Amino acid sequence: MIDVRKKKPRVLLAEDDAGFRQMLAKLLRKYDYDVRLAENGLVAKTIIDVAPQFDLIISDVQMPEVGGIELFDHVRTKAETPVILMSGVTQKTDLPTANAKYGFLKKPFDCDTVVNLMDQLLGLERREVTPLDDEPNENTSSRYCPIHIDEFISTSKLHSDVYIKLPSGKFVKVAHRGETISVERLRTYRDKKVEHLFVTFEDFGIYVDFTVKLSSTAMKSKEMKAVSKAKLLKHTSEILAERCFLGDLDPKVVKPATQMVEDSLELLAEDDEIIEVFLSLRSHSDRLYAHSVAVSVFSAMVAKLNGWSSTSVLFKVCLAGFFHDIGYKEMSQELLKKKRIHRTPQDTKLLETHTSRSRELIFSLRNLPEDISVIAFQHHESPTGTGYPLRLSGRELHPLTRIIATVDRFVERIIPISDEEPQDPEDALDSIETLFFNDVDSVHFHALRDIFSGRNKK
Repeated sequence: MIDVRKKKPRVLLAEDDAGFRQMLAKLLRKYDYDVRLAENGLVAKTIIDVAPQFDLIISDVQMPEVGGIELFDHVRTKAETPVILMSGVTQKTDLPTANAKYGFLKKPFDCDTVVNLMDQLLGLERREVTPLDDEPNENTSSRYCPIHIDEFISTSKLHSDVYIKLPSGKFVKVAHRGETISVERLRTYRDKKVEHLFVTFEDFGIYVDFTVKLSSTAMKSKEMKAVSKAKLLKHTSEILAERCFLGDLDPKVVKPATQMVEDSLELLAEDDEIIEVFLSLRSHSDRLYAHSVAVSVFSAMVAKLNGWSSTSVLFKVCLAGFFHDIGYKEMSQELLKKKRIHRTPQDTKLLETHTSRSRELIFSLRNLPEDISVIAFQHHESPTGTGYPLRLSGRELHPLTRIIATVDRFVERIIPISDEEPQDPEDALDSIETLFFNDVDSVHFHALRDIFSGRNKK
């Protein structure tokens, strides 16, 4: 319970990140602290010299002009005022010891941690702490999607609210829709090792330029749609966990790619026409669906390793992986399962039409980016000009085609659509390097090699 006080404790908050400074000040005022703000250590030092009667001082360690440690030393020459230092990179053990009351907070931190540390240093009664309105509690149904911080560098006005994720798993809003985030503020986040900011799942489509199209005739029952969507997402997660050899790979590579795949699929599944296509694909051939999911996740990994961090580009990579073989769903399972050695020339000719069928099917889904149909049409072309259907090569190929084509050749060996015997990833990579290296993009192939180079060595 909040204790009754005769006066509000006076707090000086020195923080050069304007968004974080305002957010923390709002929290402290909610808990009856009288907060004075300083935008950097030099301003805080001046305020202390002019009006030293503060009950507590909170300061970031890394600030321009005067840093938190220098400010801390300055405070000690004035009075025994308790000080809390905050840092996203400095450890408590790196800081000087002091006789005065002192606390340390590792950024990011949650409401409970900062309020109770302050109450402890001031000798106040411990109390229940509830999140700010801008900080959803643990029971929130909202989902959040990561957006690489570099994407906000050129943003003029934000199209959605933006959040930072705390170690507790909670999300704190640091910017509102319609605001701007200054380059200096983004640089501060980067200096503190923040790689991603977050938006709600509902706003994720804005950042990948995907507007959900709801059909008035398809999937009329919302309940049926929700159940079908849940089953599809669950099945996709099972494929990623059980059939894509991800368990032996570096989690730092796997986690962002799988999250991107799952977020992309969930966004796509909001579209009535697209979820029907996915459901029909899965029901027609689970092998084909598993193959498509694997191409999507490994293509996302390759793109990330090659430095493609744009969320909208990664979203397109995932889409191209999902849809590149969609034309196969118009062919019989008997034909799809045939081993290569058992196929007739007519079988091969029919199978090769799947690229044209894929292009037509994707083009009919008007909500998908047009270049997804181009990638699907081209993904059996070769850098040497010996592929099909048009024998394109080099610069004639869409840049994303080169990723999908390379990964597809790999995945067709580890998760084949036909009755061919699946290969271990290393054996698949060896066979491609020996027999088909000129038919794949060397940069993307070596990225695949890098993904599996540390397998079973962690």
